[in-house]
Amino acid sequence: MRNDPDNHATDQVIGVAFRRSLWTLLLVALLVGAFLLADRFFRTESPAIEAPSTAPVQS
Repeated sequence: MRNDPDNHATDQVIGVAFRRSLWTLLLVALLVGAFLLADRFFRTESPAIEAPSTAPVQS
């Protein structure tokens, strides 16, 4: 049963599917990393809104 040719073919199919899933996970991780780096690189700093130095005038 262990050396059955059908089992060998099944193991090959599982191996191919596993390798493809690993490549897919690697590709997704690279895309997410590239997106995060690009977001950090291209993000512009918004200027801080400063409070006026004088008190508001009461009328």
